Amino acid sequence: MLGEDEIKRRIISLLQAQYPTDLSIKDIAVAIGVGRNTTSKYLAILEVQGIIRMTRKIDRAKLYRISSEPNHKILPKEEMAASIVKKRMRQLTLIT
Repeated sequence: MLGEDEIKRRIISLLQAQYPTDLSIKDIAVAIGVGRNTTSKYLAILEVQGIIRMTRKIDRAKLYRISSEPNHKILPKEEMAASIVKKRMRQLTLIT
């Protein structure tokens, strides 16, 4: 069974290798050898961290690509949670 950091590394490596092509969740899941739901979970985490971004939707399929910003690092869970809270707070501030 793959660990969380290994799954993230595989996603990042795949998207870097395929750049500038964007890939669907299904394509990524098949390529890295994990389920679609697991892949979706880690794509969301990497998107919040700014490492990847969703580029477009085709019907219900979401397509992802590596972010154009270089030198991202995989954050520990605590830092990621703080990052998610900060991003959400900024979104709420913009709404009000």
